[in-house]
Amino acid sequence: VSHDRAFCEALRATHVGYVSGGSCRVEERPLRDSDFSEADRGVRNSLGGGDDDDSNAELSAAEAKAARELERQRQKRLSAAPKKIATIESKVDALEAELQEIDGAMLQAGADVAKLAELGAAREGVQQRVDGLYAEWEELEELLAASQPVGSGG
Repeated sequence: VSHDRAFCEALRATHVGYVSGGSCRVEERPLRDSDFSEADRGVRNSLGGGDDDDSNAELSAAEAKAARELERQRQKRLSAAPKKIATIESKVDALEAELQEIDGAMLQAGADVAKLAELGAAREGVQQRVDGLYAEWEELEELLAASQPVGSGG
């Protein structure tokens, strides 16, 4: 499963699948330009239309509006991504410093089992926050990478 056009073309996909309206439709056919449409996000294809289909099913007003809204949300997230990544990076730095402080306190606690348990729980909570931030950071980096034209070095 991929949305990466260059990868799919290099792979010479033989089947195309669309998820829409709670179901998945799989077609045995080569790729077509509408499979990678940012405007309708595959809605036209999931309805049975497409570049090589004479029926050329038009999007209903609600589907077109939903497709535009999804694209608007993606563009908004894309434009905010660099600033959000910088914010995440500073939060991660602060949390990693907090982890180091907790590790130092754990060393100081020595054999104090109650204190070690308390610090261990605190460390686990901080680590979960760091992991969540890294996951969000990776998601944003993937969004930025996907928006780059194929073959660009950016």
